[in-house]
Amino acid sequence: MSVDYIASNTTDGLTLKLYRGEDMVLLAFDIDDSLKQPDFVGFAIQYFLGDSTQPRDVFNFLMFKSVRLKAKTAKKHIQLAARASIRSPIQQFRWAHVPSVPLDGPVTYQVSVMFWNGDNPIVAKATTRATIDAHRATRGTFLNVGFTRGFASSQAYERNFPNERKIIPPVGKPQLNFNTAPFEGEGRPYPWLGFEARRILFDFLDECQADPDVLADFFVYDLSDPEIVRRLEAFGPRLRIVIDNSDKHGKPTSDESNAAARLITSAGASNVARHHFSGLQHNKVIIARRKSGNAVVPFAVATGSTNFSLGGLYIQNNNILLFRDADIAKLYADVFDAAFPKPTGFSGKPIAMKWFEKDLADAGTYRFCFSPHKKATLSMTPLADAIEGADKSVFYAIAFRGAQTGPADKALDALDLKKLLVMGVANMPGKPKSNTLMVQLPGRGPVPFGPATLTKDLPEPFKKEWTGGGGIHMHHKFVICDFNGSKPVVFTGSSNMAAGGEQGNGDNLIEIRDPKVVIAYAVQAVSIFDHYGFRNRMKNAKTKPAARDLSEPPKPGQPAWWESSFDPTSYKFRDRVLFSG
Repeated sequence: MSVDYIASNTTDGLTLKLYRGEDMVLLAFDIDDSLKQPDFVGFAIQYFLGDSTQPRDVFNFLMFKSVRLKAKTAKKHIQLAARASIRSPIQQFRWAHVPSVPLDGPVTYQVSVMFWNGDNPIVAKATTRATIDAHRATRGTFLNVGFTRGFASSQAYERNFPNERKIIPPVGKPQLNFNTAPFEGEGRPYPWLGFEARRILFDFLDECQADPDVLADFFVYDLSDPEIVRRLEAFGPRLRIVIDNSDKHGKPTSDESNAAARLITSAGASNVARHHFSGLQHNKVIIARRKSGNAVVPFAVATGSTNFSLGGLYIQNNNILLFRDADIAKLYADVFDAAFPKPTGFSGKPIAMKWFEKDLADAGTYRFCFSPHKKATLSMTPLADAIEGADKSVFYAIAFRGAQTGPADKALDALDLKKLLVMGVANMPGKPKSNTLMVQLPGRGPVPFGPATLTKDLPEPFKKEWTGGGGIHMHHKFVICDFNGSKPVVFTGSSNMAAGGEQGNGDNLIEIRDPKVVIAYAVQAVSIFDHYGFRNRMKNAKTKPAARDLSEPPKPGQPAWWESSFDPTSYKFRDRVLFSG
């Protein structure tokens, strides 16, 4: 069966496999025995947009030491062309490519196997091509998934926005009256950091507000982004909203309380409710309904992990799902009607007592579960079963992994790391109030790390990174099982996937068995994992090299950079086989 979210090709012993992500593509490579030579130094990547015949280079931040030192001795600036992967090859068997231009159509990748003996010019000995449809919409008009970039602490942010550190107020300070204007607009930090999630969210809000026949219902947890609150005010009485009032949100001086006061003025007091179920009002949901005669019919819903705050859009890793489907919108509308203005008896109502299913022809199955429930096993057991039944891989990004309890937590802890490739990233993995970040390295157990930022003892060519203003950075809530297997599945939504939360919080959990969507989440997972994993390796390295360079051809008796990827006892072997197989 031909699909538009995976593409592959093999030429002269080089295999290339492409996976469609959201505004990014994951490339995986493999080579046969004829190319396993000591002077094999990596992969060169170029790409063509649409029917263009002009290739664009993929650049590598690292380069060969001899090239770097030659430029340093001559006191010359290293030209961008020297960082093109045809001169500074990629020394990995997969690469998440986030292009400088947005992807919205077919993209052809050309990959070459590069050889160099340390003296003569670098040459390609095998080249192959594959084309993938990187259309911006995930599933046509049915579903669009978007992710924030979430990498304020990155070399890319340093290159694009040097010294721009004050794009949000300090942690704990009010956001609602912050002047966002300097950071908006094309080429500015907000669109870059908010990425596709911001575009989907703002376009949907503007679309709904512009149509006088559309009424909008909101569930919000954090509500402190000035851009969003201004848009909500523009709805006037066509808006109804439930704003969390738990803990700090409930204080009279909180951004949420101040936003509520403004919305009471614009929408009317009867349209603004404050509550928190029996734990938190943790949903981040927008339900659009359209007036049709005497009826008001739900037609679209946006949900996911993205809070309506500056941190949620511009600092954290987050996701948003926009469904344009009447059946799914009706489910969320039923949840809102059961919780507005009060959530009395919510866990005993039909909407909170079972999973709801939607089959999409030629795509897959979508299931939805709404909490709080009387028993957490309703939502957590299917997740635990999927984790326990995984054949080859489990990837996860769970914000509060250390506070997780119940079936899903136990299933993740019990994973056989010698059988499966497991990649996990979490904020607050240990003590509930610690700000540590955990990266679960393939082939090893959970390893706790501090916030992953390059700040000191940096080898060339790395620059000191902004810490991102503190607070939570990794805020996703998703688990992916067997993303490219026979039964791929992703669980996502606003749920922290903990038993306690499922019995107390207003949340939603979505089970998606649509391979195209599962792969989009998997590409995001790999991108986050590689970003944080590298930073934590650098931070915890016992020795601090003066520079970090590409591996050159080994001396006699020394291993080449690629050999561990072909050692069956290494997790790198399973990584290569999983992605390129």
